[in-house]
Amino acid sequence: MKNKLLFLIFVMAINTGVYSFTKKNYVNYNPDAVSDFLWGMFSEQVANTESVQKYYERAYRYSKSDNVMLSLSLEYIRSGNYDEGYKILNGLYDGGFKLGRAGIYLYLYESKNGNKGRSEEILDRIIAELYADGEIITAAMVLNQKLEDNIFSFTTKDQFEEFLNTILKNEYSRTYRLYFLTIAMQFHSKVSEDKEKVLEILTGLENEFIELPYIAYRFAFDEFIYLKDFDKALEVLNKMTKYTIGEAKYYSDHAEYFSSKGDFKTARNLLLDGMKEFPESTLSLQLAALYITKDEIKKAEKIYRKTIEKYPEGSAYIYQVMANEYAKNGKEDESFSAYEKALKSYPDDPELLNNYSYQLAESSKDLEKALEYADKAISGRNESITFLDTKAWVLFKMGRFEEAEKIMNGIFSDDKSFYHPSSEELFSHYRDIKTALNKAGDLENMSINKTAVIISEIISKSNFILKAGF
Repeated sequence: MKNKLLFLIFVMAINTGVYSFTKKNYVNYNPDAVSDFLWGMFSEQVANTESVQKYYERAYRYSKSDNVMLSLSLEYIRSGNYDEGYKILNGLYDGGFKLGRAGIYLYLYESKNGNKGRSEEILDRIIAELYADGEIITAAMVLNQKLEDNIFSFTTKDQFEEFLNTILKNEYSRTYRLYFLTIAMQFHSKVSEDKEKVLEILTGLENEFIELPYIAYRFAFDEFIYLKDFDKALEVLNKMTKYTIGEAKYYSDHAEYFSSKGDFKTARNLLLDGMKEFPESTLSLQLAALYITKDEIKKAEKIYRKTIEKYPEGSAYIYQVMANEYAKNGKEDESFSAYEKALKSYPDDPELLNNYSYQLAESSKDLEKALEYADKAISGRNESITFLDTKAWVLFKMGRFEEAEKIMNGIFSDDKSFYHPSSEELFSHYRDIKTALNKAGDLENMSINKTAVIISEIISKSNFILKAGF
């Protein structure tokens, strides 16, 4: 029985890719070391922390193997013995040992401790080692981590373009290839307004892959719409059609194209036709939003009312959609009414509470209620800087400047606040609050990193590709 159990552990070791403890790899091979190492691995499988450490420590005494030390360091970290675990990892790294994926632990540790130079050096070496070992997907994941961790360091478009060009030289799986290239596509559109570069990236993708997914064309379509190059947008839309023909999405995409061009009538007719063919789709909500832009409020309300009657369980969501669309188009009273109806069904929804509170503050109306809602929203999501900003803005509108300042000081004590998608609006609030306190000079040496804000928004949108796994 014991021999069968040892054999089982041996097989597990091979299957987990950890078993490299052989005569071929180690000069100091001996049977006791191998036995202890395998028992340590088995203890990991059954979550026996004390035994894991005991067996790995003994295996190291017998073998002096760096691989055993790596396993021991990770076990120390997992069990909360961080100082000893990271001490071993640092020693292995400095000695030239290939940490592989385990190096990510060390990178995060050095980053957390503010050792920027060393953490970047560690990350670059991890990436190189992973590529050398053929771990392309893992290398891409680590590269993406590097990209997100360095957003704030990009203060000019040239810096980011150089970084992006370096990234794009590497080999990736299709998903990560699409991910990084859609980032590049958006960057050249949003920052440089370079239509030709957007087209070049799309053409390159078409040449590289036998068939592109719909999402790749959708990204290009969005950028040509943003750049108001409607001829190119139409070319891309026609390519999207082969994926959407016979679906509600066909009508939605085409209506969006025509509404972006200002052709309200064609967009409306497309949506009406689509609604006949796909009555269960969200095309009706798209049409209601289109009506609001043309100030045809009664038609929009009729659609919303029918939708709520048909799907009463989704009423809160629909009311929030209504409120957002009304607010976006300057329909204040209609927006407030929709928020009130939504909160009757979902009185504790943080998003609803925050958004309504902010709209009230913007209008300087019912500020006591706005403060109540802001506090309630924060209690459900106290880490959200936009929720905290809402409360600060309500307090500012109430003339409680010192309290508002304290909140904003806290928000901008975190570097991430300088490249959040809402950073410019938040900083504008901060400036108004400081000005009200005659402290505008406090912000003279502070500014929003607009390049980083744009990059952050771009990455956030492209992350959909990673989540969907195209």
